[in-house]
This record gives sequence, structure tokens and C-alpha cells, in this order.
Amino acid sequence: MFRSLKTAGTAHVARHWFHTQKFGQYRLLVFPVCWGDHWTAMVADTESKVARYFDPYGGGKQRIIDTLCELLMELCNDSEAWKITKSPLNIQKNYVDCGVFTSVWSLYMLLKKDIDFTQDDSILMRRWLA
Repeated sequence: MFRSLKTAGTAHVARHWFHTQKFGQYRLLVFPVCWGDHWTAMVADTESKVARYFDPYGGGKQRIIDTLCELLMELCNDSEAWKITKSPLNIQKNYVDCGVFTSVWSLYMLLKKDIDFTQDDSILMRRWLA
């Protein structure tokens, strides 16, 4: 989907990929993104208008964040600005665990849990997710 967002634009993707959904009725929305071979995610709270972005390496491409915010406003039929925060975590120490960390981080955000995992937990998390 992210490739379509870059080429066709957020309005097109919102209409054609999500045309039957009413996203404003959901409190939390999760947007996983695969950028090449690296996974990141954004979790958006539609009530507070706050979205949290997570990159396991601790960085984050501003272009991804801006595009997800545009999509979010389209999906929620909302022109108000959202507050975007980047998770300050830099927990990935290798090149293969970004999907694991992104999945578990998203789950923790949905459950409103504090992050208590590190690179050392990646094998356990892989087993748990499988």
C-alpha cells in the first residue's frame, strides 16, 4: 500500500483501498509500513488526534510520517492537524528484527502498555508471535 500512497496519492488510496470503512468510528488505528526491507509503524488515536510513529532503529523518515498523516486525515474525514510523536526507542541492534519489534510495539500501544522489551527479547518475541 505504501508504494501506492507515494505514486497515486492519499486521496486515491483512501477511496480505493478503504472505501467501505468508517475509520472515524475506531479509537485506535495501526498503520504498519514496509519501506524497502525495513518495517516501521504508526498508531493513531482518533479521539485525541495524536499519532505515535515507531522505527526500531530510532530514526524515521519524515516522508513516511507526512504521508501517513495525510492518509489519516483522508480516512477520518478530518482536516484538523494531528500531533505526531516519534517513539524515542532505538532497540534494534541487528538487521532482521524490525518486523518483530514493530509488531510487538504496535500491540503494546493498543494495550496501553509501557515498552519493556529489548533486543535480548527478540527470540522470545519471535516464538510468541509464531
